[in-house]
Amino acid sequence: MNIEEFIFCTNQADTLETLFLRFEQALSDMGFDRVLLALLTAHPSLNIEAQHGFLKNYPEDWVKYYLAQGYDAIDPIRSLAFSKLGAYTWEEIINTKALSKKQIQMFNEAEEAHLHNGIGVALHGAGGTVAAIGIASTQKGIDTNCITLDKVNLLAHQFYVCFCRLMESQPIVHTVTLNQRECEVLKWSARGFNRDDIGKKLHISMHTVDFHIRNSMKKLNTNNITSAVVTALNLGLIQI
Repeated sequence: MNIEEFIFCTNQADTLETLFLRFEQALSDMGFDRVLLALLTAHPSLNIEAQHGFLKNYPEDWVKYYLAQGYDAIDPIRSLAFSKLGAYTWEEIINTKALSKKQIQMFNEAEEAHLHNGIGVALHGAGGTVAAIGIASTQKGIDTNCITLDKVNLLAHQFYVCFCRLMESQPIVHTVTLNQRECEVLKWSARGFNRDDIGKKLHISMHTVDFHIRNSMKKLNTNNITSAVVTALNLGLIQI
């Protein structure tokens, strides 16, 4: 797949699954069959917190081990993304940086997990957001020369732009949770009971009834009790 085809295919992708599949295919054509997207900072405009491995096909056991060992806190591939532009190889990090014993252990164990010819790509987005893509191969001997790095860099940035577009287009779903007393107050309101009646029914004061109503209205983003009742019914939070 050439660059033009990749741009067309990723721009046409209408789901994250399809977009990631196109990215996997393009990298696989170059000999790289492992890829992981790490969001190194929160992406507020996308409503996403920082997360290692937001999208990935890395071995699941390796990712779990990596996080359990706390490698995400000391990984120079990740930390370099804050100050680098474009793509860089794991080999150049190993050869040019003074690594700690734990960092050396991380790279050695990544090799044992069949992650070879590693490349990192720094991605800088709107509002100072930072992400990184880790790319590797299960086979040794893939050439990571300058041309390869430049192509990987172009693919990764196109993927990231499309990823952000797709995430921005997703509706933000707010989960509403009412406690038991709030549900009871709204349920009796839906049945036509006034505040005084509800208080007597639940053996609480009118002040407490008002307190639960205000909390329910805030959670449901409504400005009156009638709207709160209707919203709660529509969400299935209460039943008459």
